[in-house]
Amino acid sequence: MPHEFATETSGYAWSAVTHMLGFEPLFESIANEAAQRDVERRLPRDRVAELKAAGLGRLRLSREQGGAGLALPDLFRLARDLAYADSNIAHAFRNHFYAVEEALRAPSEPLYARLLREAAEGRTFGLGFGNAPPKRAGEAPSGVTGRLEWRAAQGFYVGSGIKPYSTGNLYADWLIGPARENREDKLVHYLASTSAPGVDLNDDWPGFGQKLTGSGNTRFAEVQIQAGDIYPVPARAEYNGTWRYTFHQVYLTNAIAGIARRIACDGVQLIHGRQRNFYHGQADMPRDEAVLQAQLGRIAAHAGALDAVIERAILALAAAFDAYGSAQADALALAATLKATEAKIVADDIAPQLAGWLIDLGSGSVVTIEGALDRHWRNIKVISSHNPRLYKERFLGDHLLNGVLPPTGAFF
Repeated sequence: MPHEFATETSGYAWSAVTHMLGFEPLFESIANEAAQRDVERRLPRDRVAELKAAGLGRLRLSREQGGAGLALPDLFRLARDLAYADSNIAHAFRNHFYAVEEALRAPSEPLYARLLREAAEGRTFGLGFGNAPPKRAGEAPSGVTGRLEWRAAQGFYVGSGIKPYSTGNLYADWLIGPARENREDKLVHYLASTSAPGVDLNDDWPGFGQKLTGSGNTRFAEVQIQAGDIYPVPARAEYNGTWRYTFHQVYLTNAIAGIARRIACDGVQLIHGRQRNFYHGQADMPRDEAVLQAQLGRIAAHAGALDAVIERAILALAAAFDAYGSAQADALALAATLKATEAKIVADDIAPQLAGWLIDLGSGSVVTIEGALDRHWRNIKVISSHNPRLYKERFLGDHLLNGVLPPTGAFF
C-alpha cells in the first residue's frame, strides 16, 4: 500500500472531502503550475474564478441556503489540500471563509443575511477600510476611523480611505468594513463592490513569499455606497467565544501544514527524478541511498505530525463554534485558542526546517529559480510572520504558570 504522500497520479493522496466534492482535478492542475506562477509572479485570477464557480466559497452554507452543508473540520481539510496545491490561493480565501462563519452564527442579522445570499450566488468577500491599529505595546486599537459622508443631492454615501495588507481583495467581489456615517454619527458596516468607481485594488505587496495572495493596498477614493449597502452593526450576544479570531490563526497554521505535505511529496518526486548519485555515496541510484531515504523519512514524519497537531486545533475550534451561546462556550473557546497556539508554535518551528531539508535531498541540482523549491520556505516564513511564534510562546508559558488569559485581539 503506497504511503499517503506517494500516490501514483500526483504523488499526493487528497483528503476524503476533496475526493467527495470532486475538487481533485482542479487542485491538481493548480498544483502543477504553482511553481511557474511563483517565478512569473502571475496572479491566479483564472484559478480563483474556477474555484468560485465550483462553489468553494459557499460550502459551509446548508443545502437549504444554497451550499453543501460542509462541516467546519472538513472545510479546513479541503483548505489544507488547496494549500498543498498553492498556499497563495488558500490564503486568499481566509477572510471570505471567516465572514461566512460570522454570518452562519447569526443568520437573521441583516448584514449576515445579505452575506449568506451573496455567498450562495458564488460571490466572495474581502476587507475594506475602517479600523486603525494600535501604535504602542499595551494600547488598545484606536477604533473605527473610516467615515461615510451622506450626499443628499445624489442619494448615496461616499467613503475614502485605505486598507493595507488586504489579503484576497484582488479576487473578491465585495469589501466589508466598519465606518461612522455622518447623518446620525453612528457606527455602521458597509459593503462596497470591488468594481465600483474609486476602488483601486493594488498588487503592491512587497513580501518575498505568498506573493500572489493579493495582499497589497486597497484604496478608496470617494467610493459611492448606496444606502441599501449600509447595515447596522450586528448585535452579538457577548461572544461566548471571546477569542473570536482563533479561526484566523488555525487557518494560517493549517496552510503551513499543507505546505509541509507538499514538501514531503516534492521530496519523493525529487529523489525519483535524480539519476545520479555522488561518487562517495553508498548506492548507484539516489532512491537506494540510505541517507536520502532517512532524510525523506524524517520530512514525511514531521509533516504527518503537523497534520496531527493542526487537526487537534481544528477539532477544538469546531467544538467551540458548535457551543456558541451556551454555558460551555467560553471554556471551549479558551481551549481552542490554546491548542491553536500550540499548533502554531510547532508548525512555525518545524515547517521551515522541512523546507531546508528538501533542498538537502536534491543538493545543487535543485536550487534553480525555475524549480522554485525555495518558495516553500519563503511562503512558510511569510505566513508564520503574521503572528510571530515568540509572542505565542510567552503567552502560553504565562498562562501555564500564572493562569494569565491570552489576548483576544485579531493578532492572537
